[in-house]
This record gives sequence, C-alpha cells and structure tokens, in this order.
Amino acid sequence: MSNKHRRGSTTNNFCSVAAAGGCSCGNDYVKVCKGEASDWGSYPQKFSVRNASTRLIESLRKNQRSFEAHHALPVACISEVIQAWDEKANTSPSVISGTKWCINTKDNMIAMPMWGHTIMWYTDCFSEVSEEVLAEIVSKNESSVGNKALSKLSAEAKRQLSSQLSDAGDTAPPFKDLPQHNYSHTGRSADTGYNQEVIQKLERIALNIEAAQEAHDTDKIDSIKGKLESLSKKMKKTLKKRATSRVYNSTHEAWKGGMKGVDEDSNSSKWYQNFSMADEPPKMTFPLGKVSGSMAKKIEDLARSMWMPS
Repeated sequence: MSNKHRRGSTTNNFCSVAAAGGCSCGNDYVKVCKGEASDWGSYPQKFSVRNASTRLIESLRKNQRSFEAHHALPVACISEVIQAWDEKANTSPSVISGTKWCINTKDNMIAMPMWGHTIMWYTDCFSEVSEEVLAEIVSKNESSVGNKALSKLSAEAKRQLSSQLSDAGDTAPPFKDLPQHNYSHTGRSADTGYNQEVIQKLERIALNIEAAQEAHDTDKIDSIKGKLESLSKKMKKTLKKRATSRVYNSTHEAWKGGMKGVDEDSNSSKWYQNFSMADEPPKMTFPLGKVSGSMAKKIEDLARSMWMPS
C-alpha cells in the first residue's frame, strides 16, 4: 500500500483526511462530537518522561482530555482498504474520484469516553489517598523526569490507588452507554479488534464493487457512497449495543458488578465486556485492591499524571 494513504488523503471529492481544525471539505471531526460529550468532564492526559525538557512537561500537564472523537469508519481502515484498492485496481478511471464523501461528517463521527473518564468518575479524583502515598507519588514523579521510564511506586501505594473506587453515589456517568475508545480499538483479528472488524467489512464492499465492474453494473459501482454511509450507521449502532446489551445493561451496571465480586454477583468476572469496542473483549481483572494488571496500571498512570512536577 502506498504510504501516502496512511494518514488519509483526498481524491477529488473523496476525503479521508482527519486534519486538526477541519479538512478541505470544511468538516471538523472534533467539533461535530462536542455536543455529545458536553457534560463528560475531562481528565489529565498521561505525561511522557522520555524527554527531559521542563517546557514539554509543562505543556503536557495542561493537556486535559475531554472526549475522543471517533470515526465509525476510521481513517486507517479507509486508507488501507478503499483508497489502496482503488489506487491499485482502478487507476483509470478511479471509482472513488467521482464519489463525494467525507470521513469527518457527523454521520461518521461519535464521541467516545476513554478509561480516564471512567476512572475519574469512580475514584472521586483520588480524594482519599493518604499523605504518605501522595508524597511518594510526588517524589517518584520528580525523580522520573529525564529518565526513559517512570520510577516505580511501592506495592502499598499501588494497592491504595487501586482501592480508591466507589459507586459515585450510585450515579451513572453520562457516557454509560458507550464502550471505552482505548479498549480493543485495535486487535489481531476482526473478533478482537474494532479496526480489523471494519477492515474486513470494507474488504467485502471493495470485492462487491469489483465484481460489479466485471459485470459492467454501473449502479453498483456508483453506490460506494451509500455503502460507506450504511456501514457508518451500522458500526455506531454496534458500538452502543456492545455497551448496553452484553452481560450488563450499561457500563455503570458492569462497573458495579465488578465491585461486588463473584460472591455477590455471579457475572462479576465478566464486568469488562460492556467496556470493550471488540466483538470478543480481551479479559480484564477488576482492579479493586489489586496492584497489577492493565486496569490497575491505568489507574496508577492517571493518578500520577494529576501530581506531575510543575
């Protein structure tokens, strides 16, 4: 595949460029999602310790993440399948060159939460962290500046951070009907990764168009815009369904189930399924009281980013 497609490109009126501030079509993919996430709040973006520049750290410290503007049909998928196929199979004439379609329209966009939103919602911003643990975090953060990796926290500090979970007064977050954008977005197969799933579906569209070309079926060749729009709607519905119709009816109910444990809730060990973008979610252990695992690591990273050096 040509490298020029990796970040999206424009072929006449067919646009797959997700540019900051808007593409040449005039569509800003972030702005069209803002209304959906107006009451989600924000969380401090994880900072990097791979650069010793204080200016860089200060800049990153100000980076508050409010939501993720997700393309139902991602740029990478459209580039890898539709545009690469068109470039290879239809150099003259190009099928997509006469198609007016933009990847950044509202129909292809959906605001999605990150794990940071969920952790912030249920930890009350780590308000009960002891002075000892806070002092350790501050000290470790300061000693990490300029190093290639974070200085490790003690097992007790990790345990305390992981146990800072509550039911937020039993109030569900405004994003309870959506999976996490940074959980199963990519994967090795169509079952375990959202992108791979979309790629598989786009490949079917390309094959159908190619078959139509061989049969000289002009109507089917010209229908690529409609096929992409239909797939966008389908994938947006699929994402919402995965958050609301798996083991639990929402991610909030799933979180509460995870907190209860198997003694109180027989489905507790499956709490993570509602949070995943994938058809087959990779297993995740609930972090309450745990000091290891991917979820516990996310909690630690978020807590440390809140007290990074100024």
